Amino acid sequence: MYTDQRSNSGQEILSSIGEGRRFSGADWIRDQGLFPSPTYSEYFIHAHLPEEISGSFSPSLSDGDAIPEDILTPKLPSHYSPSQINMASDCGRKYYYQYIKGIKPRGPNPFFIIGSAADRTVELVLSAPEGSLSPSEIFQEEFKKEMDQFKPEAFTEDQMNTLNKQSVQMEVLLTNYINNYIDYEPLSFQRRLSLSLKGIGPVVYGYSDIIAKRGGDLVIIDIKTSGRSVSEPSATHRSQLMFYCLALMKMDKLEVPPKLELHYLIKTKEPKINIVPVEVSEANLYHVVTSIREHDWRISKGYFPLNRNSIWCSPSGCENYELCHSECKMEINDAIAQCV
Repeated sequence: MYTDQRSNSGQEILSSIGEGRRFSGADWIRDQGLFPSPTYSEYFIHAHLPEEISGSFSPSLSDGDAIPEDILTPKLPSHYSPSQINMASDCGRKYYYQYIKGIKPRGPNPFFIIGSAADRTVELVLSAPEGSLSPSEIFQEEFKKEMDQFKPEAFTEDQMNTLNKQSVQMEVLLTNYINNYIDYEPLSFQRRLSLSLKGIGPVVYGYSDIIAKRGGDLVIIDIKTSGRSVSEPSATHRSQLMFYCLALMKMDKLEVPPKLELHYLIKTKEPKINIVPVEVSEANLYHVVTSIREHDWRISKGYFPLNRNSIWCSPSGCENYELCHSECKMEINDAIAQCV
């Protein structure tokens, strides 16, 4: 047992719930000054308003009451990363299961196996004297190393078919990319770039694929894969590059932002490469700061809402789909109870 030490507002919220006071959802959010409302999901229905709204809230808590550990057990991450922030923004519940509850993937992910082998291939080939290493051979070696980390029975038949198909495509793409698209001089591979913000404890860090020079310009390059042609960066890919840009500027005391590029390896029937420049703007760089602060607020308040509109919200897109939808189940009476 322990008492909630997070904030005065958190104490007031739990206290008001314990007094049995009834809320209207919008008024409650407005009165608390919270957009959207905080507190731990155990005290919320899936819309993350107090269950007391629907008359089903239990148990009651009053000011100063201890909170049972099995009800409220915060496990705060030791650090943040751009991928964590993007995941939590897309679906708080998915982030909650992976980073707060620590539920690990049930099996190997073909996407990560291919991606890790590809990243290592680019690093090894570009670090060696030009023409001394074969991209195809290096990728085959790195792919085998990644596969050897798992027992054969760890893969389903569908996963093996996906791996075999995509490994052939990636071998072709990497050979094409390294032989025809390297117009830059690599300075570093997988460099750790970090930011610390005032008032936020955890450091935020990520690893840039490549930092390079092209002419007189410094360039941050992120290599991605896609199943279709890409002409504009996705919001998550853009925000990731903006983080690298701001972190590099702070760490290396740069006065001029580096160039940013996404190099897409397109896994279509005829594999191809798309080079997509990403414009650096002050607004997008500042969004890095606001997104980190929003993420930290989300963690400190335990706000992990389910996003049913996420493209990953399906049995095939999320390993915790069944668990999530059973825990976040909402009856029609719960919805009607919140309506005036």
